[in-house]
Amino acid sequence: MSLLSNSQKTSVLAPALPIRNTVFEKLRLYLRQGQFTILGSAPSVGKSIFARNLVVNAGVNSLFFSADSDEYTVKVSVAAALTKKPLAEVEGEMEEGRFDDYYQSVLSRADHVQWSFRADINIDLITDYIAAYSEPYGDYPKLVVIDNLGDMTTASGTEKYAELSEICRELRSIARNTHSHILGLAHLTGEYEDGTKPVTLKALEGKLGKIPENVLGLNWSDTSQQRVDLTVPKARGTKRGMTVPIQLDYSRALIGDFY
Repeated sequence: MSLLSNSQKTSVLAPALPIRNTVFEKLRLYLRQGQFTILGSAPSVGKSIFARNLVVNAGVNSLFFSADSDEYTVKVSVAAALTKKPLAEVEGEMEEGRFDDYYQSVLSRADHVQWSFRADINIDLITDYIAAYSEPYGDYPKLVVIDNLGDMTTASGTEKYAELSEICRELRSIARNTHSHILGLAHLTGEYEDGTKPVTLKALEGKLGKIPENVLGLNWSDTSQQRVDLTVPKARGTKRGMTVPIQLDYSRALIGDFY
């Protein structure tokens, strides 16, 4: 097919998800349907919190594969982010049971997200879930989040990094075929594992940065481990190599840059 034969604009062929994030807008950073993004960070920096805030605030039909965190952890985290209450307070109120109706109402604001908490995720599971999702909704999810790529397996029996590379290539194909945006969370390697260095393409395990359209990273910007920077090692349609501070409140599992 000739590209010139289709008069549709890029924004129609690959519409950007409505992320509603001031940092994304400042950077002119777009997550487009049909593309694949990797978000990398060291453990505990906040990639899972970031992904949950993103999927809840985007407001589009989404699938979230949470292999790294169980349902209870995610429920408390999402409720804290939506109410801006401390995690300990939310957990205490949920345990009391007196606030059941209140938290049901709060969590209903995330009803556009379907969650899977299976720890054993693989490509077949993801394709099955996406296909099943399309039956009642008549369309594939606009956003699919995988937390974490390192939890995925294949039947190939290949070496770990080769396996991760194979998985990411398949995810990129799924994104193209379903017109979903797939966001995969990833661990870092070597000198980047302590979370203090800005994330680069070589920070990703297995040189995965060559595969997706976008690579984003999170790192602590100082030794207090309370301030976090978002880095953009690779992006389609905007300048790469940028670093911008984000508002991350660990006590509330909240990214303050979403609105």
